[in-house]
Amino acid sequence: MKKITQLLLLLNLLLSTCLSVSAQAPDNSLQASLNESLKNSTPTLSAHANLQQDAVQLTWKHNKENSSKKYIIEKRTNHKDWEEITTVVCATQKTIDMQYFHLDHAPSIHPSYYRLKMIDANGKNDYSNVIRVYYNKYKAKTPGISIAFGAPE
Repeated sequence: MKKITQLLLLLNLLLSTCLSVSAQAPDNSLQASLNESLKNSTPTLSAHANLQQDAVQLTWKHNKENSSKKYIIEKRTNHKDWEEITTVVCATQKTIDMQYFHLDHAPSIHPSYYRLKMIDANGKNDYSNVIRVYYNKYKAKTPGISIAFGAPE
């Protein structure tokens, strides 16, 4: 697993170096393509987590310009497959930003991983960042404790 991680880091470094070098050319079609893609891309879906009593609270924002239809909250424990734990239907009001949250009242004592799967009006889907949660039932009695999160190892 360590060698795979090192290989991915090296690949990421090589790709970022190639992109930064090729982006310096003024008439670069790759750079123009990247700029166009970034300009037309949907906003990044970003989720956060906090401990609330005996639950894990997931929060995220729904951008008013976002065409999402629903969010599926997925959870994974012990490096198993992702499981759908609930679906949240988006508000029909598209003129304001919306804040959403979900409480997972069944947190695992093992490290858990959460992510959001956004499904838009056209049926396309996008995923949020993956949140790693270490739930300690003894420390969770204090509400509002922030927890560490990041990509799975």
